[in-house]
Amino acid sequence: STRVRSSAASDVYKRQFVSDGKPVIAKTDDGYVVITAYDTANVTYIDASTGSEVTQTQANATKLFTQAGNIYVTYYKK
Repeated sequence: STRVRSSAASDVYKRQFVSDGKPVIAKTDDGYVVITAYDTANVTYIDASTGSEVTQTQANATKLFTQAGNIYVTYYKK
């Protein structure tokens, strides 16, 4: 597997990985979350510090991830 880190990952890029069953880790001001579902309206993620599943609107999730520098980590197999 290969680690991919992108501070400027587009919505389409993140959505493609999540829809292919590859979770995306996103940095937040409080730590990290694992994005498990992503569509045009909402983002669902697991908060790594609490283990809780959270669903937010795209606008709120975008603000959350932007404030932390838009840092994402995922993987793919060649």
